[in-house]
Amino acid sequence: MLDEPLRRHHPNTPATATGLRAALDEIRRHGYAYCPGYTHADALGVAAASA
Repeated sequence: MLDEPLRRHHPNTPATATGLRAALDEIRRHGYAYCPGYTHADALGVAAASA
């Protein structure tokens, strides 16, 4: 999946192939992305597909 680790912006950032797979699996299960603290401790990212 990844040739090398991703840049870790914060301790919550998925930076390995295993961590990224787990995050993507959770997104698929829930149908939306919820990313608390992935880039900064006080940042929150949320995304969902629209029909």
